Amino acid sequence: STEQVARIYGGLWKIEESFRILKTDLRARPVFVWNDEHIKGHFAMCFISLCMLRYAQYLLEEVGGKSVSAAQIMQAIQDPLVLVQGDYPNNVVTPTQISQVYLDLATILMLPQLKTHMTLTKFRSCTKLDLTKNLK
Repeated sequence: STEQVARIYGGLWKIEESFRILKTDLRARPVFVWNDEHIKGHFAMCFISLCMLRYAQYLLEEVGGKSVSAAQIMQAIQDPLVLVQGDYPNNVVTPTQISQVYLDLATILMLPQLKTHMTLTKFRSCTKLDLTKNLK
């Protein structure tokens, strides 16, 4: 029917956007690997990354009530930094440059809340990142 054709055609922009995300944001092309297994692995990783981005978008929209682009999610994941003060092992860690998108996604995924002036142990338990390897 006309309605089905219009609905299908209206959904094409999502497919086109997914290819754009794969090519530009996830850098699926150009490929700098040469054997078949590495090429397949490269595209599998790009596809898994796209699926994770789309799932994060879904969660933010359905649970959080926000419509967020894939670029905003990628930026939110890439931007956070931590300020480490003091001498090892008595360091104090303060997360910085954390966007609202990151905080919303962390809340939806039920990650422990980041706080200012955290000990290395508390930071590791919240993020699963071990900063001691870089501080010793």
